[in-house]
Amino acid sequence: MPIKSILIHLDDSEACDGRLKIAAVLAQRFGSLLKGLYIEPPPPQTSSLKLQSPETADMPQEPEALPISKYYITEEKSRIQARLEHHIRTLKPLPPWESSSGPLSQALAQNSCYHDLIILSRTVTQGNLLDDMFLAAANTAVNSACAVLMLPDDYTATEPCSHPLIAHDGSREAARALRDSLPFLQTAGQIDVFSGKTTTATAEFRQRADSGLLNYLRLHDVEPTLIREQRAGPDISEVLLTHAKERQNDLIVMGAYGRSRLAELVMGGATRNILKNAPVPVLLSH
Repeated sequence: MPIKSILIHLDDSEACDGRLKIAAVLAQRFGSLLKGLYIEPPPPQTSSLKLQSPETADMPQEPEALPISKYYITEEKSRIQARLEHHIRTLKPLPPWESSSGPLSQALAQNSCYHDLIILSRTVTQGNLLDDMFLAAANTAVNSACAVLMLPDDYTATEPCSHPLIAHDGSREAARALRDSLPFLQTAGQIDVFSGKTTTATAEFRQRADSGLLNYLRLHDVEPTLIREQRAGPDISEVLLTHAKERQNDLIVMGAYGRSRLAELVMGGATRNILKNAPVPVLLSH
């Protein structure tokens, strides 16, 4: 499926600069339209037990912190607009962007329905609140209707995603990630497929999965290099990250495993470790 619409998470952080830069590159590469989404921070909590003087006891009391919050949001929006104009000045007209409210991962997931890709950073901010990656960025990947490109916070590459590494285990999530990554693969200079050996997969299943994957990619004019890992184990993320470093991969494609339960994300150990430690962007699909 072509990537024709990209949603960028916007905030007033240096990590946002990296998101805007890679969005501009991908928009030109894929012929995509860009749209930004800023999620407003929640208003500060105010106490209903505010002490009042006899003179003001009958007067309605406005929360004192709320105007400050509105001022902060207005100022942050101005700084975001400046970042947009600076980093995506090559695109005319500038991409539109809008504001939303609510929990960050929920707002991003709700806005994902009519886009092909979301770009966000490993650590995401909402005002002065710093969301843990497992409660925001990774949760977005699991609940999004489209693929999510998660960037390291300090990502600055100017020619991104030219040598991807596909993490393949024959699962539904991995197959979804493979399809979503086709535009990246078809414009890449070199593609590696990492076929990990697990304790549950039989040799026959692994052989069939590898063969099916290679045939599928060739049908889409993608000729990959197959890397078969022989060591078995439930979590081979460290081996995958080592391969990515040694072969200088600049993108990891993988399925996002997990589910939401009481607003907490339960993810597999391999996914969690890669999201936390990958020095390159990770393309996730669920």
